Amino acid sequence: MKRLRRDLLLVAGVHGLTLLTITLSGCAPAQQWIGTINDSYCGASGHLWDEHGPPESPRDCALRCIRDGAQYVLVSEGSVYPIENQDAQGLEDHAGVPVAVSGTMQDGTITVRTVEPLVVPAQDSPPVADDPMTEG
Repeated sequence: MKRLRRDLLLVAGVHGLTLLTITLSGCAPAQQWIGTINDSYCGASGHLWDEHGPPESPRDCALRCIRDGAQYVLVSEGSVYPIENQDAQGLEDHAGVPVAVSGTMQDGTITVRTVEPLVVPAQDSPPVADDPMTEG
């Protein structure tokens, strides 16, 4: 009886280890892309003013197109990558701004794990003239 129990535990352990190996081999390592979350209507061209009327920000354009039925995409180095999980956290919050996206890619489509905004250095603003009211 003890031998049967030991054999069953051994078989169960081997099957469990095999299942774990198969499961882990299917997990692709995360990759990272730098780009902009945009919409599938405008893609890499950015917001199309002729399509929307008056100029609007890239964020407003992307969100408007998403409301009109477009899908979120990542635009990176001139390429447009569809996003599999359209409900991924951070897509709406960071639409139209530079981001770092981590996730996996299969057949050219990204499954997003994280979306983080990039810190873009502020452009130098022109010097402000001295205010004559503050001179003493």
